[in-house]
Amino acid sequence: MPVQLLTVDDAAAWARSVVQDTVQSPEGWSHLCLKDSQCELTYAARNGVVAGSGEKAATERPSRALQTEMRFRMQVQPTMTNQFGTVHGGCLATIIDTLSSILIPLHSSAEAGQPWTSFGVSQTLTVHYLAPTRVHTWIEVVVKSMSVGKTVALLDTEVYELEGDKNSNRKIRTAASTHSKIDVSSRMPKL
Repeated sequence: MPVQLLTVDDAAAWARSVVQDTVQSPEGWSHLCLKDSQCELTYAARNGVVAGSGEKAATERPSRALQTEMRFRMQVQPTMTNQFGTVHGGCLATIIDTLSSILIPLHSSAEAGQPWTSFGVSQTLTVHYLAPTRVHTWIEVVVKSMSVGKTVALLDTEVYELEGDKNSNRKIRTAASTHSKIDVSSRMPKL
């Protein structure tokens, strides 16, 4: 019998917890890039089922995820910028690396011995910087799965500057990325 994946609601809860832990952690490069950004998961969906949308999101556990998407919104902080007052490329790459990895729970059963019980490790991360991302602006990071197998995941990420506050519309795409990850769940030490 195929293993059943987490519900969309459970995967979204796991993602929210990881974002909160990363932002509040006193250490690490990911923390420094997300610190004070008010980063939050605003949307999660798998196979057309949206987190928080009702019974299906809370109970459905498919054996395979075909289409997955997560969206995050955050405010650019002065600590993220370069000498020109725009987000430093390395910081934006770290934000993309961190947030795209958080899509993985939509492909996980969270059962020991099964694929993707961890976020995996990056194999490649290609970022195309399309426009400057300015300090104090709100951005939306949209992550979609292109392909997720038992050992390799290919994720697509786009970053948009918003018109105003965190509830406003997208203004301009500032970055696009392709991220490949390798599952290391089977290599993780047993706790």
